Amino acid sequence: MTTSVVSVTKHFPSAENGFTTTTSGSVSSGAATVGLNSVAGYSNGEVAVFVIDPTDVSKKQTFTGIIDTSGVQVTDVIWTAGTNQTHALGATIVDYATATHISMVTKGILVQH
Repeated sequence: MTTSVVSVTKHFPSAENGFTTTTSGSVSSGAATVGLNSVAGYSNGEVAVFVIDPTDVSKKQTFTGIIDTSGVQVTDVIWTAGTNQTHALGATIVDYATATHISMVTKGILVQH
C-alpha cells in the first residue's frame, strides 16, 4: 500500500495508544468527513491518523484529519494510503503507528527547516 502525504498541510499528528472505535455511519469513497462513535482521549482540533477496516486487505485505508469532539467526527480528511472506496456503518477505526505518521512528521520537519 503506497503512502502519499502530498496534500497534508498539518504535519504533527497526535496519537492515542490502543484507540479503537467504529464509524457512526457509512463512509463514502474519498469522504471529507468521517463520523465516529467515539473520540475519547482526543482534544478538539487535534490532528490524528487512523486506519479504517484494518483487517480487510482489500478495504484497508489510512487517513488523517482534524478531531471534532462536538460532532464526534474527523473533518478535513485526507486519504493517504489504500484505494478509495465506501466503508460500511460500524467499520472499525484504529489509531496505530503507520507510514503516514512518519511521512507527516518528516514532511513537517522539512517544511520547518
